[in-house]
Amino acid sequence: MKVFPWFTALLVSLTWNAQPSTQSRVLGIFAHIGKSHFFVFEPLLKALAAKGHDVTVISYFPQKKILPNYTDIDLQSSVTALKPTSGVTFEDITGGSVFGSARMILDLGAQDCERIYSHPSIVKLINSEEKFDLVINELFNTDCYLGIADRFKSPHIALSSHALIPWANDRFGNPDNPAYIPDLFLPLSNRMDFFERFQNTLTLLYHKMIHYYISDTKGVPVFKTYLVNSSPLEELEKNTSLILVNTHFSLNQPRPLVPAVIEVGGIHFQQPKNLPVALDKFITEAKHGVVYFSMGSMIRAETFPEEKRRAFLEAFSELPQRVLWKWEGDELPDQPNNVLTQKWMPQFDILCKNYFRHFCIRH
Repeated sequence: MKVFPWFTALLVSLTWNAQPSTQSRVLGIFAHIGKSHFFVFEPLLKALAAKGHDVTVISYFPQKKILPNYTDIDLQSSVTALKPTSGVTFEDITGGSVFGSARMILDLGAQDCERIYSHPSIVKLINSEEKFDLVINELFNTDCYLGIADRFKSPHIALSSHALIPWANDRFGNPDNPAYIPDLFLPLSNRMDFFERFQNTLTLLYHKMIHYYISDTKGVPVFKTYLVNSSPLEELEKNTSLILVNTHFSLNQPRPLVPAVIEVGGIHFQQPKNLPVALDKFITEAKHGVVYFSMGSMIRAETFPEEKRRAFLEAFSELPQRVLWKWEGDELPDQPNNVLTQKWMPQFDILCKNYFRHFCIRH
C-alpha cells in the first residue's frame, strides 16, 4: 500500500472545492444490475461532478436529467432476460444455503463480464485515447472490470454498498479472523461458540475458494480477450488503493480495519424529498400508523407462491395499520383496503416520515 498516502490526498482533493484548472477526470464502473447498490454510490458521483470534476459513469441507471460534468454510458441495452428493476424470483432465493447465495451472485457477476465487455460503448471506450485520473468501481461479485482501470493506467478505489464481502479483505491485508469476525452470509455475532467458529471458518474458506474459481477464473479469459496486455487480475486486485464501505461501527459489529478500509455509512443520505400527493395522503391519514413491506430491488414479490402471497394478505388485512407493499406486478389479487402497492417506492423519503410502526426490507 505504498500509494495510500498519495491516494488519500488525491481523494480529498477530488471532493474539495475544485476550480476548473484542477478538474480531474473520473471513471465510475458500476456494472451490477442491482438498483439499491447504485443508489448508494450515485450521490458521491453527483457530488464529484458538482465540484467541477469530469465524471463518466458506466451503469444501468443513467440520469433522467442532463447534469453538468456527468456523462452516462448506459448498459440497459445489454439486458434481455433480466431488467434492472425486475430482478430474481422468489424461487431463486429460497431453499438454498449460504453457499448457494454466494454462488448465485458470483455466477451473475461472471455472466455480466462477457455482456459488458462486448457492449459497443465499452468496446469504443477501451479502444479510445481517453485518459482518467481515477477509476471508481464496485467491489461485489466480479473483479473483471479492473482490467479497464489497468487499460487507462489509472489508480482505482472500490466502493461497497454493504459490509465487506468475504473475498474483499485479502487484497487490503484486512483482518478477517473467523474466530471473532462473522462471515457476511452467516447470521452470527462476534461472540461465537466452538461450533459457530468452525462453521464460520469453513464458510469463509468456501467463499474465498468459489470467488477464485467462479469470478477470477471465468473473468480473466473475458477481459484478456478485449485487453490482451492487461496485468494479472490478482495484481490488479491488490493494487486497489482503498475501499469506502457503507457500514458504521455504531450499527454494524465493530471489527479491526486497516487504514485502506474506510467506513462511510450513510454517505448516500440526503435531505428527504416530498412524497407524491397520493402516497403522502395514504401515510398521513393512517390513524394507527403504517407498515412498510419490501423485498428489496432485486426480488419480485409477484413471484411469491400463491399460498405465501395469501398468508401475507390475510395477515395484513387483520392489522389496524395501513400497509405499503412494493409489488412489481400489474395488480395484486385480493388486495385488502388497508394495503397500497406500487412497483417502486421512494423508500428513504417514506421512512423519514414519523408514522411507521414496523418495516420489513429484504435485499
